[in-house]
Amino acid sequence: MNLRFSLIAASLLCLVSFALTVLWAPLGAHFVPEERRTTNGERRTTNDQPLSSFVVRRSSLGPTLEPNDPCFHKLPSSPCYPNEQWNFPRIALPGAWITTTGSADVIVAVIDTGVDRNHPDLAGKLVAGWDFLNQTTDPSPRANEGPVAGYGTAIAGVVAAATDNGIGVAGVSWNAKIMPLKAFRRNEYAVPVGLTTRTLTETLAFARRNQAKVILMPFALTHLSPEQQQALEDSLAEAHNQGVLLVASVGEGTGNVPTWPAAAPNVLGVTATRVLTDGREIRLSGTNTGAYVSVAAPGAIIPTTYWDAGPGSTYFAGSGTDFAAAHVAGLAALIWSVNPTLSPDQVRQIIIQSADKIGDEPYEQGRNPFYGYGRINARRALDLTPHYLQFSPTHLTFDLLGGVVTPASQTIVNRMTSAAT
Repeated sequence: MNLRFSLIAASLLCLVSFALTVLWAPLGAHFVPEERRTTNGERRTTNDQPLSSFVVRRSSLGPTLEPNDPCFHKLPSSPCYPNEQWNFPRIALPGAWITTTGSADVIVAVIDTGVDRNHPDLAGKLVAGWDFLNQTTDPSPRANEGPVAGYGTAIAGVVAAATDNGIGVAGVSWNAKIMPLKAFRRNEYAVPVGLTTRTLTETLAFARRNQAKVILMPFALTHLSPEQQQALEDSLAEAHNQGVLLVASVGEGTGNVPTWPAAAPNVLGVTATRVLTDGREIRLSGTNTGAYVSVAAPGAIIPTTYWDAGPGSTYFAGSGTDFAAAHVAGLAALIWSVNPTLSPDQVRQIIIQSADKIGDEPYEQGRNPFYGYGRINARRALDLTPHYLQFSPTHLTFDLLGGVVTPASQTIVNRMTSAAT
């Protein structure tokens, strides 16, 4: 009995020691598994559990994790070909995925034209939403709802398309859930039509009541009356105060005139970037500028999921600040996957603090009106995120049977990080 107690105590001390090591490790530390191979070449982690079909690579920038989605690799058989998901390596997502591929506990509400629940890259990824146009529980896009009714499906795919499933595209957060909230239609230029302040405040209230952690608003409104602006700000403040991170695109075509909701307090306003042939990354032409721009993200020819009245579930590549904002929403979901105890302000600060300073314009006091605090860097953001340990199982028991410790070994997992760690 004493020996068994000693073994239990020893295992608990080791567990505590490991926990303290992770918690007190310097920011930027990586806990990367040793990769092993069986005699037939099958890759396994150190706990001898088979890996998924993703590939763990090592480079001068550290280990990366690459999913098998064809659009990620520019395969000729890809439905996105000749386009590829250049955007994810640009923001160091493969390196970030080594730490976490996201948690199903994090819900991202997408306020747009609805989401195709039958899309093979989104099926099973949706939680209950609402159609505010038709007042129904099914926020799927419909053929009579404009020429780009699938726009919300495209935005949702960037955030959290099913990843490493061998089809289509990857998403920023592999496992996050999407809450589809249909609030308006879009015209042939993808401009929102019929969005009222009342509908917007109702969608915000629905999202916060139903445990959304991130609310993504991929649209930019102008010419709000003082009353409309106040009503919107009050609703946004209520969501923020209840622990929700608010993300919005800054839009295009209005110059330095502020747009809403990006210009509201507590909202991350996102602009878009593109890459030149020489490898430099600059602001996408026509995007708005100003003091309300918080960060930038890729926004040119972004492969993603789509819905069309003809073929139904399909894929396409979109451009604009709306697609850039979807990257930021997905990154917030990854950060909360690592540490669900963080406040929205802490998540916001991590995203801002970890951003890369790009472009030729000077950053006065850390920011400028073109890129905000810079273009997001997912790997650095997760490096700056303090880990929250939640072990499973919570205790280990070893017995001494016939002079042999049984079992010889056991495995503990911090379920807030990815399989690769």
